[in-house]
Amino acid sequence: MKILSLKCPQCGASLDSEKSSFCSYCGTRLYLDDGSKNININYKNEDVAKIKEIEVNKELELEKMKETHGLVEKFVLFAILVPAIIVLAIIIGAVL
Repeated sequence: MKILSLKCPQCGASLDSEKSSFCSYCGTRLYLDDGSKNININYKNEDVAKIKEIEVNKELELEKMKETHGLVEKFVLFAILVPAIIVLAIIIGAVL
């Protein structure tokens, strides 16, 4: 049995695992050939970095939405409580 080092055919980076289907450096889709079939493959760069950037931006947008929602809830609570306390103070002042 022969041990080979796996390298990306696009950028030449060392590959971490035989199970990986994309190069973690350039995003090239990888196909492993065990020699039992004759296959021709055109390697295509998958923009993994762009996909990751989109995922991170979506997460950041979701966090901002959560923060905004929390501020709106606090404002509504404040807008309800302050007038209620003022009315209650007026009623108590009128009774005394």
